Amino acid sequence: MRSTDLDLYAPIPRGHRVRLMDLKRPGSFLVGPVDATLVIDLTTGTYYIPHALFSDFQTCTSPEMLDAMIHSGKWSITLTYEGEVLASAVTLKDAGKYNYAMTRLFVSP
Repeated sequence: MRSTDLDLYAPIPRGHRVRLMDLKRPGSFLVGPVDATLVIDLTTGTYYIPHALFSDFQTCTSPEMLDAMIHSGKWSITLTYEGEVLASAVTLKDAGKYNYAMTRLFVSP
């Protein structure tokens, strides 16, 4: 079993098949490196894209474009894990005029 913390609201139901992809992008002169986890719910076809990835993925309008962006060479895949969701725990925090959500996802192979 693997548990992973996601910086997004992802209440994925128990029993759904998911693929977790840890993506990394090196930093540049003005921007630091980025590490983020992309979750693909294989049961429904839903992509859960964290804020750190959104600027690169916001123009994608199809699953094919998302896959092309993932494999474009800009991002390196550091870990891929596929399994069934055992549970997802979501926490919400009110931070002034913004809300912050985090999900802990438990996945078995």
